[in-house]
Amino acid sequence: MPFSMKTCSAATLTLVAFTLLAATSGVSATPAEPGTKAAPAEKAEPAAKDASGKAKLVLEKGMDGDTILKNFGQPYEIKPMEAPDKDTKVERWIYRRKVKETTIQTASGQTMVPTYSGFGGSGAPTITEVAVPEFRPKLVIIYQVTELLMINGKLEIAKQWMGQDEKYQ
Repeated sequence: MPFSMKTCSAATLTLVAFTLLAATSGVSATPAEPGTKAAPAEKAEPAAKDASGKAKLVLEKGMDGDTILKNFGQPYEIKPMEAPDKDTKVERWIYRRKVKETTIQTASGQTMVPTYSGFGGSGAPTITEVAVPEFRPKLVIIYQVTELLMINGKLEIAKQWMGQDEKYQ
């Protein structure tokens, strides 16, 4: 008898689905013998690695400013801020990483251009004016912006967002 969804019970379909899942995931579908220990699970590798295979440094509260400068480089901008007292130094360090750069054509205006429109009622050719759009290229740069609040040379808080610059060429 050929396989048919009508001839299978829900329990059979569930068993088939779990068997297929186990077969495709590399997990053994047969249970371990009673009294034996299961093989230990493989340890997961840290997900954050750079192209060379080294672990990426993650920003953490309290991280020293010199460590940040050594690992991430000089900020795009450093903005001093008002401090509650003169013994406290507060700064905003701003990093910008270019994510994407593209040029798009944008309509910047229109020009009226005389054009031939056929013969008029008197049989003579007629000229009318037609609006033709003018285009200018616009450079669009998308950045990932990271801002660090540094208090007395230590990282207090960080936030990140996407920013965009546009300029006409």
